[in-house]
Amino acid sequence: MHLLFSERLRCQRKGDIAALFVLVVLGYFYLYPCSSDLLNGITTRIIGDNTDILPLPLHYSILIDTFWHHPSRLFFGSVYTDLLNAPEGFGLWIPWIERLFVLLSAPFTNDATRVTAVIWLLMLTNGLSFYLLGRTLRWSKPLSLGLAICLAYNNYTRARAAVHPALVGVFSMPLILLAFELLLRPKEESAFTRHSRWSQESWGAFCLLAAAWAAHYYVITVIILSPWLLWYYLRRAAAWGQPLLPSTFRLFRCSIPVLVFFLWNALLPVPWEFRHQDTGLSKTNIHQASHLANFGAHPIDYVGFDLKLGTEDWLKPRKKITDQICSIPAGNAHERSNGIRWFVLTLFFLSIFAGCWFPKRTPEQQRSSELRWLMIASAAICFLLSFSPQTIQIDYQNAGPIAYIHKIFPQFRVPCRFGIWVQFFILATVGELCHASSQMCTRFCWFPKGTVHWLFPFLAIADYPPLNPMISSPMLPLKTDILPKSGPCGMGIRLPYTYQASEWGGMDWARELENYGLLQQLRGTNCAIISLSNYEHGQQLFNQFGLGQNFQKREKQDQWVQFARCVGLDWILFEPGISESARASLCSQLGFQQTTPEACRTNTIHPLKKRVTDCL
Repeated sequence: MHLLFSERLRCQRKGDIAALFVLVVLGYFYLYPCSSDLLNGITTRIIGDNTDILPLPLHYSILIDTFWHHPSRLFFGSVYTDLLNAPEGFGLWIPWIERLFVLLSAPFTNDATRVTAVIWLLMLTNGLSFYLLGRTLRWSKPLSLGLAICLAYNNYTRARAAVHPALVGVFSMPLILLAFELLLRPKEESAFTRHSRWSQESWGAFCLLAAAWAAHYYVITVIILSPWLLWYYLRRAAAWGQPLLPSTFRLFRCSIPVLVFFLWNALLPVPWEFRHQDTGLSKTNIHQASHLANFGAHPIDYVGFDLKLGTEDWLKPRKKITDQICSIPAGNAHERSNGIRWFVLTLFFLSIFAGCWFPKRTPEQQRSSELRWLMIASAAICFLLSFSPQTIQIDYQNAGPIAYIHKIFPQFRVPCRFGIWVQFFILATVGELCHASSQMCTRFCWFPKGTVHWLFPFLAIADYPPLNPMISSPMLPLKTDILPKSGPCGMGIRLPYTYQASEWGGMDWARELENYGLLQQLRGTNCAIISLSNYEHGQQLFNQFGLGQNFQKREKQDQWVQFARCVGLDWILFEPGISESARASLCSQLGFQQTTPEACRTNTIHPLKKRVTDCL
């Protein structure tokens, strides 16, 4: 008997390793050609569309440098650096899972390929979390793998990879539901674990904590959904015959590490010695209501194909729908990429009708039926929350539920990011439907249980093949003209510093992209730069000070030189709007040496730096 159990366990492990291998290999094709650049060590191209992804090479180099020189700074809510928002410093809000993957991939990647490696690992984490959830729910391995592929590689995660890599990691909800099942199921009812109750609770607590390591936006969505998730948990407890009070106490006990983690991040965003400084942690002035109106999902979004990467599709009817979605002006392509595979949607709608006539004679059938309805209700809630407030009108007033959510969580301003949870709950519904169907087929069908499930990995790939390659952009060259021959680089600024408000209330988008590009060009250096943060309130003082000038007038030059000496400036980068004579005059008055026509710097670093706002 012991040998038989060991052989069965060995076969299970082989199947799980095979599933992991499939997920890794598929990542290569869905990230191609960037995955090829990663394996070949290409340094001239980076994944993404040259927008929000631009500063990531600098952020990651700061993260790695912090690990080697100040590792304790990695364990706070943000990663403090004195290279941005100089001289006050800046707190980089990098999700903890992203910090981990950057450090793990650092020895094997360069500045250009490191972002691709992090995205690949995040997609793999998505797939593994869903696969483990399916196995815990006793789904077959092919079914779990097929639906895990759907969550890991879809047009949402691939669109995020081109703009917001941290938002690729959508593993929070699978891990939360996995934790619920581990806390409630008898150990003999789980295909994933056969450990003791204490061990299952430990794994459940770990899953809840790991879910909190995701991007902050997903953590906010989970907090918004927490009342419903608690109801979901209590319904599952009742389905398993677990007493509600002990089950609730067990969930609270396993949630303590998460609560401590949240408190630590909120109360200690930066190390104690930097708490008195303006580290860019203040609130943004962005007009949130405009984002709510423009960045909501539309029902048609959920039946489209790729929007961000291209519209090539072998299904002609779906391609027409995708083209129609692209013609709608509201929102961005990556924000509206919420399309779900059509075979999944077909099975989902079948599950709604099937739920009415599936037998519910045994406790297992009753639990399966209730689980499907819980998943369907969860998908419906997230579906409604993904729309803009104006989608639902009552007495000519915007009554979309997200409007009320926004009053409680003002920082939540992009409703369509609930769309990935719509897809997740639909996938989970389909998985439970197919599992219940296979249980029925053991009695009424001639083919073995789970045989049809082998189609799911192939359907997942065939319904969403990587026809549109991943976007890549050239890496910008390093800014070597401001680097000294030896020693530290010091602190500098880009002139003229401008802060032109956009329609959203933030910095003008074209200007912001220029600043992002400069940040990429400073990667790997120790050059500190003044006030490139959108959250630095000193920008308004900069405007009043008149830095957005061409500095042709002598009084403007004198005013600027006084500011530069006060703050302890070490280098300047000039834009084309400043004449050669003005550049030469400014550098001469400061005692700087022009290294190129676009830059000048001091030979001796100023040892003392004053706050920017103190010198304006």
